[in-house]
Amino acid sequence: HKIYAWDEDTDNSSSDNMWAKQIGAHSISFSADGQTAVVLTVDNDIIFYDFATGNVTKSFNENQFDGYSSAISADGGVLVSGSHDSSDIIIINRHNIGTLAEYSLSNKVDTDMVRFSGDDTAFVAIHGSQYINYYYTDSDSYNWTVNHGYDILSADISDNGSFLVIGDEFDRIRLYLQNGSNPWHYETGGDVLTVSISADGQYIIAGSTDNKIYLLESDGGVANWIYSSGYDVVATDISSNGSVAVAAAGSKVYAFSATNSTPLWTADFGTTISSIRVSEDGEYIYVGGGTKVSLYRKSGNSTIWTATVTGSVSSISVSDSGTFASVASGKNIYLYRNTTSTPVWQKTMTGNLQSMSMSDDGNYVTLGTDDYQIHQFSTSSQFLGWTYRAVSD
Repeated sequence: HKIYAWDEDTDNSSSDNMWAKQIGAHSISFSADGQTAVVLTVDNDIIFYDFATGNVTKSFNENQFDGYSSAISADGGVLVSGSHDSSDIIIINRHNIGTLAEYSLSNKVDTDMVRFSGDDTAFVAIHGSQYINYYYTDSDSYNWTVNHGYDILSADISDNGSFLVIGDEFDRIRLYLQNGSNPWHYETGGDVLTVSISADGQYIIAGSTDNKIYLLESDGGVANWIYSSGYDVVATDISSNGSVAVAAAGSKVYAFSATNSTPLWTADFGTTISSIRVSEDGEYIYVGGGTKVSLYRKSGNSTIWTATVTGSVSSISVSDSGTFASVASGKNIYLYRNTTSTPVWQKTMTGNLQSMSMSDDGNYVTLGTDDYQIHQFSTSSQFLGWTYRAVSD
């Protein structure tokens, strides 16, 4: 087993890598500033590397902890990891020597997801489909935990961590506060497939299998409006202040303001939509489905451009400004700029893309494939910053 590191100016072959380590890795996490990488090894070591030099800056060994999933704060200082074969969750603060928090929950289930709030002060772990744990990154124990009671189908957290919104199989949109209280839930007429919350936590847009789009206020859980689309609503997103809320149902694209159920505009994308994303200021709206990607502006339903990709679009990630968008399609990743339908670059991986995320500033794209690999790209070139092959079950 071996891991390699490259910078964006070198060829992505093993002979030209910046440095390499003979090590078996379950997981690698990369800080948003590109300076720190954390490796969870097959020997239960947790190792912090300085990316530029390959030097170890911090390491731990947890003999009983089999870490498979992880997330790292933007500055590379705080790592959260979930175990593959137990309910353990571990936190390490690299900036405080000896700070090491480990949790073993009563329900022995896999950790499904760990996510940081936008300001890195908190994170949420969802595990066993129904369990929620809320943590502060500077604390040595979780702040609260709850059994939601029903399978969680969608979730989002506000930038400052004050609000967590959940969509579940019991037709409910449910809000949790930072103190663990649940002030309200809102009942829809179907499974809640998608929820999104504005950065300030004021507005929530959700979509359900009852074919309806819901726009709620976090204060009181009152619906500002409900819109019937005629199709299952599979994707939503909302700008940071709620000025533009978007939804996708069937082949239809909908753009709204948070205060009015009459759409700003609608558009027929022409094929079933799988992903929709809006920039933080609401100016740019990227839509993907089938073999097509289109870019719209908030001011109207005509496209800025449309591009054709190989394979079927599974997800889109967008930088905060909307300048860059990465598109996952089968084994392919495309990077687009908002000014042209010609991709900045395109890369074909050895496995199908399963998950993808772009850093807020648009400098990095991280993706996972179904052949047990995770890759880190710099958006300034198509060359890898990181790649590794994990140990498969």
